[in-house]
Amino acid sequence: YEEFKAIRIPANPQKQQAAVQNKIAAITKLNNQLTEIVKFDSPEEIVAALSIAGQANLLMGESLLNAPLPAGFTAEETKQYKAGIEKIAEPFMSKGKDSLRAAVSRGQELDAYSSYYHKARELILKTDAKAYYNGGEISSDSKQMSWIDL
Repeated sequence: YEEFKAIRIPANPQKQQAAVQNKIAAITKLNNQLTEIVKFDSPEEIVAALSIAGQANLLMGESLLNAPLPAGFTAEETKQYKAGIEKIAEPFMSKGKDSLRAAVSRGQELDAYSSYYHKARELILKTDAKAYYNGGEISSDSKQMSWIDL
């Protein structure tokens, strides 16, 4: 994940394509590794892997959308360029949001409320404030024993 984050898209148009290709290769590798982690069947690792996958894919989409524009474009060319970049970034943004929602859903299902769960929930609430209830409560890391079974 850190290797992926370290790849920056430069302002130089000749170097942008190579940087984007490197970033895509790194996120593909990361997604494959995280998919393997989900197979471990450990609640904390599942939530962490889904959360990291969501964060990485959102970062990839944002990196593409915020990449410096090549110089010399007319207003119409700039508009077309941005529309093309948005089409390229959309699958990453969509996968990121889906992974974050999956992290929150699996965290609730598996009672795995780690920092990765909270980060995923926080990022989802930034994009969709009504996705989950947020009354400002503070969660507890302890579990209550069920007295019913006694």
